[in-house]
Amino acid sequence: MRKCNTPRPDTQGSKPDSSRAPKPKTPEGSWKCEKCNNINYPFRTKCNRPSCGEEKPLQANSPDNLATDQDNQ
Repeated sequence: MRKCNTPRPDTQGSKPDSSRAPKPKTPEGSWKCEKCNNINYPFRTKCNRPSCGEEKPLQANSPDNLATDQDNQ
């Protein structure tokens, strides 16, 4: 309500959902913190959430590492 106690006109109702900005895409190589589930950029070595700071997990099971292990056998 306004100070004059008159309701707002219907033309100024809530914004339609289409007015929201689309969610930005997650960059390739981003990683999820195992402790707080925050999504971090690929270049980070620690979680950037201030209350967390967990180290980036090792990627021992990535497809690249599996291919090199098979080549060495």
